[in-house]
Amino acid sequence: MDLERIVTVSRTRLAFPAEGNWRYRVEISDDGSSDWKLVADQTQTASADRVRNDTTQPGARGRFLRVTFTGLPSGQPAGLADVETSGTSE
Repeated sequence: MDLERIVTVSRTRLAFPAEGNWRYRVEISDDGSSDWKLVADQTQTASADRVRNDTTQPGARGRFLRVTFTGLPSGQPAGLADVETSGTSE
């Protein structure tokens, strides 16, 4: 996802299509192709909430944000209903 400017992200909010154990990590990069830095790591979560709010790692700064699924609820395809970030732009 292109944030259209360099942003220091302080929080992410992901909404999934349904409740379930969605496991994922969120990363950020300046150029969208290299040097991805971890923003939030929910690869080991047991949460089944449909909406997840994550406080980011300190210094999470960049222009491009990506979400990588590492686990899905049984029978569900990967999917996001909404993505929201909070932070400051430079």
